[in-house]
Amino acid sequence: MVEKKITIEELKSQIKSYDEYDDFKGAYGAYKELKKYLDESDLRFSNPELFKQFFNLLTKLKFLSLNYFDNWEEIGDLISKHLDKVFELEHFDLWNKIETNLLSTDDMDERDQIKKGLIKKLSESDKVIINKIGYPQKSNLPLTIGDWIKDINVNVGYKNTSSFEKTKYLTNSSNIIVLKNEDKRKIKILFDLYEKLKLSSKTPQGYEDEVPIEIDGELYIFRRGMMEPLKNILKYTKDLSGPPKTQEEKKIDELKERLPQEEGVGKMAIEEGISDTQKIDELKTIANRYKDNSLQRRAIEEEIRKLERK
Repeated sequence: MVEKKITIEELKSQIKSYDEYDDFKGAYGAYKELKKYLDESDLRFSNPELFKQFFNLLTKLKFLSLNYFDNWEEIGDLISKHLDKVFELEHFDLWNKIETNLLSTDDMDERDQIKKGLIKKLSESDKVIINKIGYPQKSNLPLTIGDWIKDINVNVGYKNTSSFEKTKYLTNSSNIIVLKNEDKRKIKILFDLYEKLKLSSKTPQGYEDEVPIEIDGELYIFRRGMMEPLKNILKYTKDLSGPPKTQEEKKIDELKERLPQEEGVGKMAIEEGISDTQKIDELKTIANRYKDNSLQRRAIEEEIRKLERK
């Protein structure tokens, strides 16, 4: 059955669906089934070309089901050796998968070490992602993942940079200007991943957890250094087309459950006309319930400062 080309085409169609709807569970089931077949068959020797086609599809399935894998060495190897498969997935968000896996690690220092490990893998990768044949006029064009990481470091720097500097690099770099649109997309994906990996989990911008906070009777989500109204997230979930995004819906439910059901001060000045002074006092009361320097406390303290500046 697997010798028939239609089987490959069917699997490609399934992968397209898994990618479009973020069906990581379905992708993992298909991954296990295909891996079992490839491990037990002699296809690698009897039909190397067909084996290669199946292996490429297996790699895509592994990316799509990345949240089922917890070995960071294995994940790092997958990314550094097969990032080109990510470029072929139209809807896939690699950082979202990495971020979700990081949430299983409570220690922020350990998260940072994981990120540094992934950066090291990328920096040392000799995986070619730009085909030199398409750019005969550009003799010194970076071709591998490692080459592009070096180019980013030279032009943008090793540390986190401003949005302006990032945009400037992606639009004005002499190495990027000459690229075809499809290749520009590849470098943007790599660049965005690298920039996010550089952010420490101990900073508001790099903190992976989503913290629910109630302010003026409204629920906000503190994430990546920003406060976002929950209603915006709910609207996004409601507007999603096709099969329901069960992962998003579960995330919303989880955030709702994590919000402390406060009484009295926990209602946080829902009453109309309450003074800023009272709001500040109530926010301070809630802030004191969190540990010093915690992301929750720092987010609430930022809201206090905004009220005090009025």
